[in-house]
Amino acid sequence: MTTFKEHGYNLEFPAEWELEFDEETLHELTLHSPNGAFWALTRRPAFVEPDALLKEALNALNKEYKDVEVSTAFEEYSTRRLDGFNLDFFYLDLPCMAMIRTIRFGTFTYFLYIQTMDQSSAMMDELKEITRYWVENLEIMEYEAVPFAGFSVTEGPEEDEHGHDCGCGHEHGHDCDCGHHQD
Repeated sequence: MTTFKEHGYNLEFPAEWELEFDEETLHELTLHSPNGAFWALTRRPAFVEPDALLKEALNALNKEYKDVEVSTAFEEYSTRRLDGFNLDFFYLDLPCMAMIRTIRFGTFTYFLYIQTMDQSSAMMDELKEITRYWVENLEIMEYEAVPFAGFSVTEGPEEDEHGHDCGCGHEHGHDCDCGHHQD
């Protein structure tokens, strides 16, 4: 097994898997298995709503793939719960299984996307074990020095000259008559 413990991440995964980490933003990483499965994690500021991330992902997946079967699902590890969906769809005529999950912890909202074309329960068990290790080893951490694009570390979403928010779909107390605010 290989361990990655940097920038607030603490993961353990099979040595033959490849780690792709965004060194520029420090907020995205992906693990790739030799057989094409992957485990992708993105973190956003805690004020980003988990449901908004799930809805955005479902919309994107429904545009990308036809006949996506979706079922509500969750995982619990220790006292921490990840909520989301299980998905079944076809890619290049091959059946795929995917899981999307979110969890808000400390100063972050995390979004997890897992996908495999390997229909064996062994591969999904391996992906879930990576998830279990990560969730059980989450630690409260100070905000990273590298800011999120479009977000101010201390003030929340950055705004334009009309007070428009980051586009996350939530009004943050703005009041103007330019007609661009979401209800």
